[in-house]
Amino acid sequence: MGENRVIETTGIAVVAWLHNQSRYSKYITPAVNWLVSTVKSGGRYGSTQATILALKAITSYMERFSGLNGDGEFVLRLNGDVA
Repeated sequence: MGENRVIETTGIAVVAWLHNQSRYSKYITPAVNWLVSTVKSGGRYGSTQATILALKAITSYMERFSGLNGDGEFVLRLNGDVA
C-alpha cells in the first residue's frame, strides 16, 4: 500500500529498464536516485518486499555502472550490531 507500492514498482521498473538501456536511459538514474533518497533509518524502505526490490534495483544498477565513483559509507548491521 502507499509508499511501499511506489517503491516496489520503481524497483521493478529499474530492473526491467536496465534490460533496454537505450530506450529507458533517461528514466533509470533518476529512479535509482529517488530510491536511494527514500531509504529510512537502518537501511530499510518500509515493508520487506519494498526493501528487497529497492536493493535489487540499486545493486543491479551498480553492477551495470560499476565505474561510478563517489563518497559514501556502507555499514552492515545484523540485529543492531555492526558486522
